[in-house]
Amino acid sequence: MKRLVFLFSWLIALSCKNTNTAKPEAGNHSSADMANFYLTLPQTMNDMVNRMKAIPFSGNNDRDFASLMREYYDGAIDIARLQFAHGKQKDLKAFSQATIKDLKQELLVLSNFLKDEPTEKSSSAQMFQRAIKNALSQIPADNSLHGRETDHLFVQLMINHHKAGLQLLRAELEYGAHQTMKIDARNRLAKQAEEIKWLQSWLSKN
Repeated sequence: MKRLVFLFSWLIALSCKNTNTAKPEAGNHSSADMANFYLTLPQTMNDMVNRMKAIPFSGNNDRDFASLMREYYDGAIDIARLQFAHGKQKDLKAFSQATIKDLKQELLVLSNFLKDEPTEKSSSAQMFQRAIKNALSQIPADNSLHGRETDHLFVQLMINHHKAGLQLLRAELEYGAHQTMKIDARNRLAKQAEEIKWLQSWLSKN
């Protein structure tokens, strides 16, 4: 009998332990979680900007551009993942999914470039750095986005993200020297400009 009671108690304890340590399934959110999620989107943008600002400049414009853009694209992927998981509009989910796939490839390009880590100093480093700082300062504060529904908030954040990105890409085109980065920046500039138009069109229709 004592052995049976002991076994029963052990099973209860094990069950409680599993309940406490289990991780929630993706997409399984309470109303409180969703309220916190609304604040998470702009915070994700802020975290991206803060990470970029924390990167020390090496003095080589191409190397610094690649390092900064890795954080910039990481931020876009994080924002897109949040929209894909919690947004409602199917066209935006498709946009988010395409963004994640595209930028993962772009991160590989940047990481491969940084393996060589060009170290020679750029003569225009100060002008390049000034342009980068100006681009990062253009992203609006969270207060300007309060009251927006989740999908609309996502679109506005991505527009802001991409507009700052255009300045970053133009800084590389103007002050960079390595053809790999300059060609990549030119291609990304055209792509992001088109995405801004699409996002603005979505916003005007919804």
